[in-house]
Amino acid sequence: MTALPKILLMIESSRTCEREFLRGIARFARLHGPWTFYHKPKFYLKSTRRTMSVSQIKNFDPDGIIVSDTEKIDDILSLGCPVIIHTFKSDQYDVPTVLGDTAQAGQMGAEHLLSLGCDHFAYCGIGDYYWSRGRFESFQKTVERAGFSTSYYELNPRWIRDRRQKELRLLADWLTSLPTPLGLMTCADDCSQHVVEACKASNMHIPEQISIIGVDNDDMICELSNPPLSSIALNFEIAGYHTAELLDSLMNHRQVGETSVKVLPSHVEVRASTDILAVNDPDVAAALKFIRENSNKLIQTADVMNVVACSQRTLHNKFLKNIGRSVHHEIKRSRVERIAKMLRETDLTVTQIARQLGYFNVNHISRYFEQEMGIKPLAYRKKAGGS
Repeated sequence: MTALPKILLMIESSRTCEREFLRGIARFARLHGPWTFYHKPKFYLKSTRRTMSVSQIKNFDPDGIIVSDTEKIDDILSLGCPVIIHTFKSDQYDVPTVLGDTAQAGQMGAEHLLSLGCDHFAYCGIGDYYWSRGRFESFQKTVERAGFSTSYYELNPRWIRDRRQKELRLLADWLTSLPTPLGLMTCADDCSQHVVEACKASNMHIPEQISIIGVDNDDMICELSNPPLSSIALNFEIAGYHTAELLDSLMNHRQVGETSVKVLPSHVEVRASTDILAVNDPDVAAALKFIRENSNKLIQTADVMNVVACSQRTLHNKFLKNIGRSVHHEIKRSRVERIAKMLRETDLTVTQIARQLGYFNVNHISRYFEQEMGIKPLAYRKKAGGS
């Protein structure tokens, strides 16, 4: 290998997740390089095709390649240099890969919709992609554990491209056949956009009749939607860093253990498409609203009782029936969500966060957070890519 490694990046950069992935690669190269990067030609430099030929790649003579499996994988693998595939079409490759952790994403989506008090659930996938089916299977299992069932619909990628209006009509027919209020997870934010279009065509109200959450947290897709879309954020920057780290080991012939990099979900970014409590019981709805509005305070169950018109035992039973948790657990869960958001989005120390939320013992807030999340606050911040 040359003194200055040459890395070919055959990854698109038009989406937020792809740019975050490339940002992680760049961060590794900045800390452990330098590396020379070569990208495939942009659309304005190629009039007929944007896919690089094998001869173009050979002329660059790369030391390592990171490539999406939307490219000509067999030709690229035949070049003989270390290759890591960012998978989209399949998870069945015999070379190092970057894979989405579908189980955690599906579970996180289900738990978010369950926390809203939904008791009707659906999932919309797209094509026979491993990440779409994997997220559905995890979503369905989590919903089943809570005592509910899941309706399923699969968009046809070819129809969305070539027969868009017909596919949207079929999607709208499926949505209107389902009971409401409905909690619906989609396999990705693009899919959420199609669901929003179908809802508008059938006069279904979001989030009053249908709450929608997707995956990827692509800010341009989510924020340009009306209403803005809730989404599960995936930590592509950390995955990009670990991908570059793995490629560096392969290029230097170091022994590696795990040859796949997982793209892990970090949190739910709540926007207007799920900003509702779909709970029919007025006492539970009032209690949940109070808990969430006061998650920055050290409230107790006794404080919640001041906003409902029933006994503590009755409210406890209603909570178990409607959302599967006790009042105390919901208070704790809501506060931990607040702590996690501050860890992700601010550079406040754990001590500063503790004081803002009324804790004066940093050890107490750390134990509190770890009991609920299974991870210490600083480890969570590092995992989530926070400040």
